[in-house]
Amino acid sequence: MSFLTEVPPLPSNFTTRAGLNASLLGSVKAALETSGLCSVHGAGGMGKTVATCAFLREEAGLNELFPDGIAFATVGQTPQVLNLQTSLLRACSMTKPLVDTADGYAKLLETLAGRRCLIVLDDVWDAAHLEMFVALHARPKAWAGVVVLFTSRFVGLVPEHSNAQLLKLG
Repeated sequence: MSFLTEVPPLPSNFTTRAGLNASLLGSVKAALETSGLCSVHGAGGMGKTVATCAFLREEAGLNELFPDGIAFATVGQTPQVLNLQTSLLRACSMTKPLVDTADGYAKLLETLAGRRCLIVLDDVWDAAHLEMFVALHARPKAWAGVVVLFTSRFVGLVPEHSNAQLLKLG
């Protein structure tokens, strides 16, 4: 697997959920063909992060789908968005300093254009934070090979018309 950033390790007592990786792969493939957005959502403690990390580590088919790699970032309730944008851009070999989050968003759009990669944003609490990384209303044509997979407690972070793939745990 070509990880552009660190993916958290699995807990020592981790047990695979039957069929979950197949469901995640199906959702990611559907997102690749449609909106570029895929959400794993459910109540706190349901294992969204662990399930996503297991999927990233175990699913061999991701290499073919995303030959330019996989990047992982934890967003959280009060994210340091500029730092997260910088980290994702460094993972893609962009080293110029960012002026602000708007500049970070523009550089993400530019840097990921034409690539085939999976961006994983873990623990997203607010649509405004998500929008600092990805367009929620219309997928940029140059991002046809990019999927943003995010985990959240909240199903309503993306507009209904976005055609995002929604996978509920729990």
